[in-house]
Amino acid sequence: MEKEYISNQIAVYKTNKKLIEFKDKLKYASVLNYAHIHSYGEKDANGKNINSNIGIKLQDYSNGTGDKMVVVDFNMSPKDIKYVFSRLNLGQSNFELKQDKISPVTSENGKNFVSKLSIKRASVGTDGKPRNYPWSIVIENGYGTAAKAQTGGTYIMPNSYKTEKMVYININDQDLFKLLDEVTTFINAWESYYGKELIIMKENTISAMNSQNATVKPAA
Repeated sequence: MEKEYISNQIAVYKTNKKLIEFKDKLKYASVLNYAHIHSYGEKDANGKNINSNIGIKLQDYSNGTGDKMVVVDFNMSPKDIKYVFSRLNLGQSNFELKQDKISPVTSENGKNFVSKLSIKRASVGTDGKPRNYPWSIVIENGYGTAAKAQTGGTYIMPNSYKTEKMVYININDQDLFKLLDEVTTFINAWESYYGKELIIMKENTISAMNSQNATVKPAA
């Protein structure tokens, strides 16, 4: 008998060569930032940043499975997922979104892990003909040397980035709609649940603080 486990998969789309999967990586905010609902870089007990994301995984098994399969990942914010879904719903003929994320975790050679995402819709191909699969999703994983910008952000130093793995998938409007509809439905349900819980926690915390302040007697 196979051991049961709880899957965090929200939605998946498969072809005979590739797969795209969306996973639940959402994290709720602390009561101190209850109105955010999502955690945007809050620190945990170990000082690590907590970010609320939807994980996107691309797999290419056109050359086989196991060691021959190529797997890449990217963590996308729920707001950006909703933004892409809104462009699809509007019927935008051409669209492009690119994002880079730099991990603070470095490899043995001292470089930072980098993940890159590109989501693009082109209604017409380079040959001038309408495309049956107008959406293209590309994820790259690699390493580069991170540096601090004067504005306080982080960037990868020129000529230091090297792609290790890259997978793309082409998809039509209907199949992408099905995927993103499932993902945004889950995000909305998650936000409704934890939004209510955080508001209750906030009210209870304020009540407890007020009760504590009321019992404190001023010094004689």
